[in-house]
Amino acid sequence: MPTILLTGIPRSGTTLACKLLNEFPDTVALAEPLSLQKRGDMAGAAEEIADFIAQARHDALTTNTAVSRHINGVVPENWAEAPGQDQKLRQAQTSLSAIDLNKPLTDDFHLIIKQPGEFTALYDVLKTKYPIFALVRHPLAALAAWQTVNMPIHEGRMPVLEAFHPELTAHLTAIEDRVKRQVHLLGWILDIYKRFPAENIIRYEDMLADSQRSLGKITVHSQPSAKPLKAFDLQERYPGVDLPLLARELQVLAEKAAPFYPDFNASLSRYM
Repeated sequence: MPTILLTGIPRSGTTLACKLLNEFPDTVALAEPLSLQKRGDMAGAAEEIADFIAQARHDALTTNTAVSRHINGVVPENWAEAPGQDQKLRQAQTSLSAIDLNKPLTDDFHLIIKQPGEFTALYDVLKTKYPIFALVRHPLAALAAWQTVNMPIHEGRMPVLEAFHPELTAHLTAIEDRVKRQVHLLGWILDIYKRFPAENIIRYEDMLADSQRSLGKITVHSQPSAKPLKAFDLQERYPGVDLPLLARELQVLAEKAAPFYPDFNASLSRYM
């Protein structure tokens, strides 16, 4: 009964990955279904996750339902509104409740749960219990997205992650500049993902180019070959975001980003 955990850089396509994974047969991908009560208690949180997994598998097989965040009963491509020209921060409008799965499942169906903050924070205690994959996105694209959403990452904070790592909270609190705080948080996350097995890292850009090949690392079940998804031009996608400023600030992450994007410095130079 394979259960796989999925984490990732915020705004790196983890919700899109769930939508695409739900198109695979005998596969259920749940998007941020957990509301952990034992924040700060790693062992207790791991037990909560195990209990949730057992209940989720039972519900899927007996009622063909599962708890997930969703919009109108469906795990969408994106929680947030599309960017606009008015510079208004994009809102996320989701519900957390049971949804209908509407698909046949075998007893050994693949259950994927994505929970970026929690699974990044708890990687060391979860890695021996479950396969864990992480989605990464080019740091400039991720940071650009962070400027546009009404979420804690807009302020360079991740409360769920920080709850398990108070030392990170102390560092972030000491940084007054919002973008520098975001960059520090992103670097901290990349340091965690550098410890993942290389085969457990999925790049957002590769997922867009070939979702079956990229996500096929998570579930063995195949789906019909899908057309490549459109990659965004950053200047068109995030109008008004100061990309040259972000590129300059991200230079300090060159060493941390290189394992995932070997051409990182060159990719920044076109924006500076």
